[in-house]
Amino acid sequence: MTSYKLYLVKTWAENKISEVVRRFSDFEWIYEKLIMIKKFLVPYLPQKNVFAKFNLEDKGFKKQRVMELEIFVQNILCHNHLRYNKYFSNFL
Repeated sequence: MTSYKLYLVKTWAENKISEVVRRFSDFEWIYEKLIMIKKFLVPYLPQKNVFAKFNLEDKGFKKQRVMELEIFVQNILCHNHLRYNKYFSNFL
């Protein structure tokens, strides 16, 4: 049985609100793509929770994780160059 969590992340930019549903591994993927651009500092990505795959996290974990992921995405959207990256555009 494959079990993974999906996160509904809301973002806002240029008077537009968007929502995406992604796995944590999708956030890791975009982070890895963006850090390959050596000219820019990429915003912090929350650490992976090793207990999540065993469903051992506490009740507030998912809410906290969504908030951290929204901050991660929002920080990229506020970056003058990273926000226009082709991988990031596809991610959203």
